[in-house]
Amino acid sequence: MISSCREVRLVLLAGLGVLQLFGQSERGAIQGSVHDSSGAVIVNAKVAATNMATNAKVMTVSNDAGDYLVPSLPPGAYTVRVEKEGFRAAVMTGIELNASATIRADVTLEVGSVTQAVEVTATALQLHTEDAKSGVTITGE
Repeated sequence: MISSCREVRLVLLAGLGVLQLFGQSERGAIQGSVHDSSGAVIVNAKVAATNMATNAKVMTVSNDAGDYLVPSLPPGAYTVRVEKEGFRAAVMTGIELNASATIRADVTLEVGSVTQAVEVTATALQLHTEDAKSGVTITGE
């Protein structure tokens, strides 16, 4: 009888461990704020995050505080384009998003026409200051 209770406990503990694995997310997010050159927030700026490998695009807009969030993105390299009427579009390329990471990409838009764009290439090490999570991306290479 004691042995079967022990077996039931082991099965329950193993099941809980499997549930915790399913709770881990491999997805990340890109967030930031949109301002003009004077530091004023820009509301309803269009933000598009494009996965450079798959060309999949996710769009959002900045809120009343000028903040935006593009959640639930698979790991990979991204290009973020931000535009608002009356301002030059800003394009940031080479944003590397790792599993379970949140990358901050703040944008300053300059006054100008939408047909003009300011391009920023991410070359420096990107710090994940939004959370203390860590994750690993495993590829079949």
